[in-house]
Amino acid sequence: AIRQEITRMSRTNRELDRQHEKILEDQLRRPENRVCADCGAKAPRWSSTNLGIFICMRCSACHRHIGTGYSKVKSVSLDTWSPEQVKFMCSMGNARANAIWEARLPPNFARPRDQYGLDEFIKNKYVRKQWADTSQIPQAPGSPFPNRASPSASRTAFVPTGAEYGSPRGRSPLGQSPSAPSPTAQTRRQPSASPPGSPATHRDRDRERRHHHHHRS
Repeated sequence: AIRQEITRMSRTNRELDRQHEKILEDQLRRPENRVCADCGAKAPRWSSTNLGIFICMRCSACHRHIGTGYSKVKSVSLDTWSPEQVKFMCSMGNARANAIWEARLPPNFARPRDQYGLDEFIKNKYVRKQWADTSQIPQAPGSPFPNRASPSASRTAFVPTGAEYGSPRGRSPLGQSPSAPSPTAQTRRQPSASPPGSPATHRDRDRERRHHHHHRS
C-alpha cells in the first residue's frame, strides 16, 4: 500500500511538473521574456524565482555569485517549481521587473558584454539597488525552495487565469492593471527568439542541461 501511494504521488508530481513547464514555456514566448532581463541575449532558459525574471545561462552564473539572499536561480525545464513560484513568474516577467529594477537607469546606458562587467552590473542592479524604484519591489515567495521537491510535499497545480494580473485570461499582464509599474524600463534589445522545436532551441537546451549538471555536481 505504501509503495502504491509513493508511485501515485510520483506520477502526480511528474504531471504537475509538466503543467508548470508548459506555463513557463508560454511565458517565455511573450515578447518581453524572449530576451534575457539583464543582458538582452536571446532565448533565455533560466530564471530568478524571487525576482520574477527570465535570464540567460551567462547571467544565471552572475546571479548565483550574488547569492540566494538576492537571487534564487532555477532552470525553466530542469528544476521542479512550486505553484507559488510559477504564479509569481507569471505576475512579474522581464518588463515589469525591469520597470522596477531599472527605473532610474539612464536611457542611453550601454549594457556590459564582458563577464566582469555583467557581474558588476547585476550586483549594482539587485544588491546595491542602484537604479531601483525601491517602493515598488514586490514580495516574492518567501523561503528558498530546493531544486527537487519532496515527494511528500503537498502540491497543487497553478493555472493562470489572468486574475493575478488584474486582466482577462489570455491578455498581457503588463500595462493592464493600474497599479502595475510601467514597462518603459524593459530590456531595450528584444530580437525574436528561436521558435520552439528549432535546432537552435535544442542546442540551447543541451547547453542548459550541461550547465545545470555542473552546478549540481
